[in-house]
Amino acid sequence: FATRRSTLCMCEGSYLANMFSGRWEASIERDSVGRYFLDFDPASFRLVLRALRERRLEGGSGARPPPLALPAEREEHFQNLVEYLGLSEHLLNPE
Repeated sequence: FATRRSTLCMCEGSYLANMFSGRWEASIERDSVGRYFLDFDPASFRLVLRALRERRLEGGSGARPPPLALPAEREEHFQNLVEYLGLSEHLLNPE
């Protein structure tokens, strides 16, 4: 995946924001070409990036983005990853 650092850091206090803040970058694993390697489920991480991008396009307002249309088999993986990344309050809609 390719994305902007500002997209990864837009939710202050999240795992991604902390990881890419500049303070910990030297400790992030990289591949043989020097790209960052994140060991997350690719399908779920793609959805996280999509949700973050949609939030950025909305101006990063406090409002949550509309719910993503998730395939039933992806919902649990997506929610678990969002919680792990500390993005629940930013990306998950209230029940």
